[in-house]
Amino acid sequence: WNVRKTSNKAIHGVYEGVTIFEAPAKIGLNQQAVGYVPTDEEWRFPNFGEDTAHGREFTQSREGTFGGDNGTKSVLPEHKVWFFYLQRICNHCTYPGCLAACPRKAIYKRQEDGIVLIDQSRCRGYKKCVEQCPYKKPMFRGTTRIS
Repeated sequence: WNVRKTSNKAIHGVYEGVTIFEAPAKIGLNQQAVGYVPTDEEWRFPNFGEDTAHGREFTQSREGTFGGDNGTKSVLPEHKVWFFYLQRICNHCTYPGCLAACPRKAIYKRQEDGIVLIDQSRCRGYKKCVEQCPYKKPMFRGTTRIS
């Protein structure tokens, strides 16, 4: 890496592709990436199964209890509201998958500063943004049925 070398070119090269605003016209709108959409039951409990040693096998029974491997049970109360609905900070991707995936065009990226926003009045809760975001930042709220 030669620091004395002078060049008008950027250090990491120059991006010559299309922007998120130019891509639909050149690539096409009817393309969809594969992703994962959590079920309504998975939205009900905050990250249950991700932080337990038992994983998905450590599931809830009809009585509202959770069974362990040694035969013991612990009861978890039914919560009306979870911290789960607190907003997670968007990464404001250069090419946001959520924007491309939204069939209602409720997600937009401001030209002036690159901030990615969801228009709550246009959103219908199809969860395509959640499915396509690699960081799972858009939140689907079950009570309002929108993201």
